[in-house]
Amino acid sequence: MRVLSRHPVQAHPPSELPPLLLPGAQVVAPKAGLGKFAPGRRCAGRRVKCSNPPFARHPSAQLSYSARSRCDGFALATCCSVLNYTDSSPDCDSLPASVPLLLLLKMLSLKLPRPLSIDQMPQVFHEQGIIFGYRHPQSSATACLLSLFQMNNETLNIWTHLLPFWFFMWRFVTVLYVTDVQNDSYSWPLLVYMGTSCVYPFASSCAHTFSSMSKNARHICYFLDYGAVNLFSLGSAVAYSAYTFPDTLVCTTFHDYYVALAVLNTIISTGLSCYSRFLEIQKPRLCKMLRVLAFAYPYTWDSFPIFYRLFLFPGESAQNEASMYHQKHMAMTLLASFLYSAHLPERLAPGRFDYIGHSHQLFHVCVILATHMQMEAILLDKTLRKEWLLASSRPLSLLQITGAILLCIVFTLSNILYFSAALYRIPEPELHKKET
Repeated sequence: MRVLSRHPVQAHPPSELPPLLLPGAQVVAPKAGLGKFAPGRRCAGRRVKCSNPPFARHPSAQLSYSARSRCDGFALATCCSVLNYTDSSPDCDSLPASVPLLLLLKMLSLKLPRPLSIDQMPQVFHEQGIIFGYRHPQSSATACLLSLFQMNNETLNIWTHLLPFWFFMWRFVTVLYVTDVQNDSYSWPLLVYMGTSCVYPFASSCAHTFSSMSKNARHICYFLDYGAVNLFSLGSAVAYSAYTFPDTLVCTTFHDYYVALAVLNTIISTGLSCYSRFLEIQKPRLCKMLRVLAFAYPYTWDSFPIFYRLFLFPGESAQNEASMYHQKHMAMTLLASFLYSAHLPERLAPGRFDYIGHSHQLFHVCVILATHMQMEAILLDKTLRKEWLLASSRPLSLLQITGAILLCIVFTLSNILYFSAALYRIPEPELHKKET
């Protein structure tokens, strides 16, 4: 077996390249560069012989053919059919060298159905102010993954959390690499926080990717998303307890029970946010109110030491450069909450922001920026207050940290399993029929 490449690779100008057609586009063959091929004549299924396959002379496709320099032409016929090149006697030399790449892209585009409008979607998939760009409501897992590379109304929702996931993962691994995990107990809360900061953007991007597989899959994906957000909320509480508490609250009763109550908050918040999805069609306003409340009150509890520190009595050790980052974090979080609840700007101009610029994309960006500011503030507090904290506070033990995280994970997964099972117990009309 050997690769035949009797002719040098030729660069074709753009005018000679065959058109790459998206689904639904009309076939228009260029006049130059096609040799004997012309539109309108069929060759699909024809078995032809060729001594110089176009794939063999393309540098990116090293295919092996027999020593007799012959092939049965099935791949060529398929190529002709997909790219709409036809001739009564196809000649391999007539195809441009870019055919393999174009064929690959064409076949990829064929796997992605055209996005749908809101009128073609079940009501459970409807988003306020979003008219076009919906994916098929019964997409396969493969189609969901491929949709990352197709412009639809979820594409930027996915990428605005998938890319930051890798950034936060890089920061987490960097800190982990320079930390003596076994002996540096002072850094354990930071590692927990940075680990949970990687979980929620990954879970969010997965939820937006696979939410179009079915109605129930959509709900379950977002159940997991809510659980990841609440796990991050607990990670923030652990870091706040260790590094950011104002001087006057350190070693108080409030400080002692702060993390334990944060665990309870995450359990309640996950249950409340999951339950809100059952009201999405019947009572959309109550659904939105419960979901905002489910995330607002754990954040308020976690941030109480920050509010106290910034606006009441910061204490001498807490007056440092980290305060500016805490303020920026609060501002970005408030902006994210407003965007999430207000559905602006798409509510004012339905259909104008279906693909780029709708509120959920802006919400994702604000949340990531808020997390970045929060991370910078925690890192500064950890460094600048280390001496005072080690002398004045009781650091969290490994048992306290792991116990809190494990309890959160167990009860969060229990909530998710319970509500996921409820999806299959509740009759379809009762779950999705809109209240009249």
